[in-house]
Amino acid sequence: MVVEDKEIRKSGTNSRVLHPLDPLSFDEINKAVSIVKNKVNLGRELLFETIALREPAKKEVLAFTPGKKISREVFLVVLNYKKGKVYELVIS
Repeated sequence: MVVEDKEIRKSGTNSRVLHPLDPLSFDEINKAVSIVKNKVNLGRELLFETIALREPAKKEVLAFTPGKKISREVFLVVLNYKKGKVYELVIS
């Protein structure tokens, strides 16, 4: 399941990232969790097992120049413990 949110793209979060492979910032993690909780109907009983940077293609990393806008994606593994379901999501 891929979820895109214009809020993250417009947020300016990318301006604080100095390199495409930098770890996710606190803001990026919070925004991704907020999107899953508020915009993706997975239920209320959620546990976030994994929240990690989905690394960009090697071509994008090699083409990176400082100051250039960086596209960021967050990979999440979310468990709904009440329903016994596991979801993998990518948010950009």
